[in-house]
Amino acid sequence: MMINNKKVFICYSHEDKEWLEGKILTHLSPLVRNKTIELFDDTKIPYGGKIEQTIREKLSSAEIAIFLVSADFFTSKFIQDIELPVLLEAAEQNGTVVLSIIISYCAFEDSFLSIYRAINPPSRPLLEMGRAEQDKTFYELYKFIKTILPSPETEQGPIPDQKKSLNKTNEDCVSAEKHIFNGQFEQAIREATAILEEEPNNVDALLIRAWANNLFYKTEDNVIRDAAQVLVAVKDRKDCIGLMQYAYALFLLGRHKLALEHINKLIAKEVTNTPIPETNPCLYKAAFLRMRIEYALMEYTNSIKDADWLLSINKNDWQVWFRKGQAHLGLKEYEEAVRCENIAIEHIPDFWVIYDIRASAYGGLKKFQNALDDCSNLLEKAPWYNSTRRYKAAILTDLKRYTEALSEIGIALMYEPNDIPVLEMQSESLFNLGDYSNAKKSAENILKCDTKNEYAIDILSKIETKNKDVSNINFPNNPKILPPLPPINKKSSIFDLIRRF
Repeated sequence: MMINNKKVFICYSHEDKEWLEGKILTHLSPLVRNKTIELFDDTKIPYGGKIEQTIREKLSSAEIAIFLVSADFFTSKFIQDIELPVLLEAAEQNGTVVLSIIISYCAFEDSFLSIYRAINPPSRPLLEMGRAEQDKTFYELYKFIKTILPSPETEQGPIPDQKKSLNKTNEDCVSAEKHIFNGQFEQAIREATAILEEEPNNVDALLIRAWANNLFYKTEDNVIRDAAQVLVAVKDRKDCIGLMQYAYALFLLGRHKLALEHINKLIAKEVTNTPIPETNPCLYKAAFLRMRIEYALMEYTNSIKDADWLLSINKNDWQVWFRKGQAHLGLKEYEEAVRCENIAIEHIPDFWVIYDIRASAYGGLKKFQNALDDCSNLLEKAPWYNSTRRYKAAILTDLKRYTEALSEIGIALMYEPNDIPVLEMQSESLFNLGDYSNAKKSAENILKCDTKNEYAIDILSKIETKNKDVSNINFPNNPKILPPLPPINKKSSIFDLIRRF
């Protein structure tokens, strides 16, 4: 069976045409030859064709949009008035995957495009690169597009003697998900990856791996890759699970408002079609997802309402208690946050992320020792979880326990050497301990990352003042010289000698 090729629209300024012809078309040509993608740009319009009408048709059907971004790109009236609005609307409404390649220094970060993926950072445009690095950037584009395309096996259906049984695959997905609940994110990623090696478009495995990578917090590109692949895989599904997976993928991509819009439509549909909503498992899952999305949008009150509805159906769902505690923390309702997290911990004491929320709630209640205990408990299980270590160091700094704070700060900087808030705490602790030399080094390290950092400038100013105070001390020109000690005789004791000094 022939693979359904994905429609790719390339948006560029004619001033940057060399990048289209010399790089994009070259690097994506294997996918074009294999008929896995269908490329379109305005050079494909035949002479005498209706340019604007053709472009609008291609824009509306595009599943992947590639933007070649430069200063000229932002000055093109046709791009700004026609192509860009249509493609961004398609991204919001239809889940079109948006990818940008930055050609030159420009206003990318101030544009709507900045919320979507850029293959290279704005601080490293193509014009700053050598040829090898440019080719590597376009190869990254090729690889990313390839990961979100369906494989031949997926289009043809599973081959029985080469695939696991459906039940076995489901069991493996459940096992991988359990590792997340136990805080074993790397193990969850490994198991989900093993499933995907045999079934590249297994949506459950993709979402589990994206979720684990999201919690692992150092692997944003992997989250984007897997979530984007899910969008493509379930785009045309209209069933409850498919629609929910689509909304979840949008959520993982950080497109929270669009995800909420989709999940609200799904919930309204399921409520209408279900005489007793409490008996609909899909509706329960959809409400759970909406609770999470509302929290991400800081709609804490709505998140709590959804949590209460879920708990009215299943009061033993620890995940709901955990999420409800998060929402109460967002509202600074610290006592209620602690109560919710306590219930969650009773059900699953090893899911260490709960301790992070409870520690923050204890901090809000000024129960600092409880907060420190929760931080220590978490860090024993996940020493790399720097947000908690940073919070622990902040508490110790505020309590003026500077030596203990420096111990935590040292570990935190091993994981993230340029973490400015941590470096600020380091310079403050060193300064207050009187170690001005190292405090100065720490402040200078901050200024290497942020040349206008007011905290570092203030610390250096204080150190300079201290050094001036020391240099201004007036010593007498002829300090009194101690008289020579009398000769020691055999009858002198050590105590006599000490007293003479």
